[in-house]
Amino acid sequence: MFGLYKNDRRLNTKEGFKNLLQAIAQQESSKYCRNCQDDVVAVRPYQSRIKNLVLTILTLGIWSTVWLYQCAKYPGWRCHHCGDKL
Repeated sequence: MFGLYKNDRRLNTKEGFKNLLQAIAQQESSKYCRNCQDDVVAVRPYQSRIKNLVLTILTLGIWSTVWLYQCAKYPGWRCHHCGDKL
């Protein structure tokens, strides 16, 4: 089961819940990392464009500042191993 075991030991409820939330909150893909010189798992935070667009319309543009902040803080795909931009 996803998120319940790590390094052959059973995680407690808090650790398992944290791993599950992290997996839901990010997207994964396979990309080439120039630093690692290999195909690696690339991760980025999940951001729903539809949700952000609806909230921007409903708040008459106020939410766009939060949306822009999220885009600046979480810029895109990163290498899972070294953390470099891909």
